[in-house]
Parts: sequence; C-alpha cells; structure tokens
Amino acid sequence: MNGNEHEGHLYPMSIPVSIRAKLVFVVDDEANIADTLSLILRRAGFTVRTFYDGLAAYEHAQQERPDIVVSDVVMPKMDGFALATKLREQFPRCRVLLISGNAYSSNQLSEWRDSGGPELEMLAKPVSPKIIIRKLTAMAVAADADGSRPD
Repeated sequence: MNGNEHEGHLYPMSIPVSIRAKLVFVVDDEANIADTLSLILRRAGFTVRTFYDGLAAYEHAQQERPDIVVSDVVMPKMDGFALATKLREQFPRCRVLLISGNAYSSNQLSEWRDSGGPELEMLAKPVSPKIIIRKLTAMAVAADADGSRPD
C-alpha cells in the first residue's frame, strides 16, 4: 500500500490535515446511506456528524457550525434545498453538496440557480466514494483559499 492508498485505495491520504479536519455534516433520511457515507468520510480523515433529517442538522448547526454539508435532497421535515438555504443565509461560507437519486432534483437545482439561490453543487446517486472525497477535498481547498471558516 502506498501513501495514497488505504483499505482498498478509496481514501486519498495525501489530503492535508487542515483540509481533512473540516467539519462535514452528512444528512440523509436513509440511515444506511448516511451511516455508510459518514464512515467513508471519517476513514478519509474528515470530521463528520451524521443526521437523518435536515431539521436536526440545521438545529445542530447552531451549536457546531459545519464547513461542508453533504445532503440528500428529498427528505421529510426539511429537504436539502431548504437546509441549504437556511445554512447559507446564516453561514454564507458553508459549502453545500447535494446528492439525489431523484431526477426531478436536477430541475430544482436549475430553478434554484435561476432564482438567485446560493451556490450549490449536486451529484446523482449512487456516487462513488472516490468522487465524493475528491469533491469535498476541492470544496475544503476552496474554503481555505478564501480564508473561510463558517461565520
């Protein structure tokens, strides 16, 4: 195993500690998806909190502000777009990555952008762990580049 491999080469260990230490909220009403993604991100070195609905994640963000949120779109109580809106209003530097297995979500994202909603990215489920880790690493690098820490 070389320095970029770990348990099946999913985890790029060359990610700088300052980036891997970013606080990531994983939010998905499907517990098996949320728990699996959280485990993958922890093994990659990220600090992770797991939530099974958007409202719980938003409420917890009042005590512990996330650097990055990875959220499903379609959830009860508070969907991913509502969560993203509230978090970005309160913490403008928080990065949000939406994941969805629902084709309608892509149309929602287009409407969101057209209406002037805050910058969001979306990936379609299922998502490879390598792609998620690369995307979160890029988001963390961008946050470091502009000196941001959630407000």
